[in-house]
Amino acid sequence: MTRIYIITIYLAASTAVIHAQLDLLTIRESESLVEHVPAVADGIAQGGCPTLSPTYGDQDRLGVQVRFACGAKAGQLLSNYVVNRRTGALTSGLDEDLSHIVPETAAFAAALVARAIQRKLSPAESTCLALEAARGIPGWEGKAASITVEPFGKPTMRNREFTARRRSSDPPIECGRMLNVDTAQVRVRDDETGRYLMSAGLGSLVEKMIMLREPIGLSELDVIDIVGQLPSLTAKLLPGCLLSTGGVFRSDERQVGLLCGGSLTQVTSAVSVNIFSGRLKDLESGHYLASAEAAESSRLHLHQAEQRRSDLQRDVDALCAVK
Repeated sequence: MTRIYIITIYLAASTAVIHAQLDLLTIRESESLVEHVPAVADGIAQGGCPTLSPTYGDQDRLGVQVRFACGAKAGQLLSNYVVNRRTGALTSGLDEDLSHIVPETAAFAAALVARAIQRKLSPAESTCLALEAARGIPGWEGKAASITVEPFGKPTMRNREFTARRRSSDPPIECGRMLNVDTAQVRVRDDETGRYLMSAGLGSLVEKMIMLREPIGLSELDVIDIVGQLPSLTAKLLPGCLLSTGGVFRSDERQVGLLCGGSLTQVTSAVSVNIFSGRLKDLESGHYLASAEAAESSRLHLHQAEQRRSDLQRDVDALCAVK
């Protein structure tokens, strides 16, 4: 019997503005914690293709809805979970503490939290960010000016203070500001105005620092290209059909389906791709797929992702070395 796969995104977003928060578990890390719950792990082992969809509430808590995506239970809700992204605590949708049910996840959660804390900006990165922010202070522009930053006071667990100075010889003047770098949210506050500084250069640097903390993996277009190399699937890619992916539905997998006839939710063939290894699996049989063309495409895209990471690190190193 042909299985029907459901590729649908279930998302709920709050209206609150959520900034980058390096010391919190990422969405993928939170989902990997949910995958340790026995009911979810059993669903994975039994071929029910559980898919995870995040529900955004406050910054520290992430709701994760788990549904079966294939087999006889396709579309059915397995359960709802809530992950505390700061502590790694895991509860069910009914606020039931799951630590006694899955005690083995405690060490795993602790390791994830420790890794998250290590993602905060280093002293050198904080200095680099403070100087780029100072250069973007309105009115401080000008090639003849010299802008410097120096650490001030004792850093806290999350914040570092800097004294920023702008000096020029013609006319001979000096201006000063106190800047506060939030090493977890990657933001710089001007203590004189209470506002967080923004500029094109600062925004670019912040983006690069955040991206460097993301794991190296395949993008959605990479995944589509890899799956497009599978002869078993491309043979079914008739006129009017297309390959479709709607997101990462597991902590390490993206699903790609063959969508025909304009249906947005029902797909008759689907493949999962591990976004970190490029390994392919047929969701109907649960078997891993072997294809020389797809394997070569995976190798190439992962190599390109590593190269982009190296280029990004080189850009940041060069920029901060100048500072």
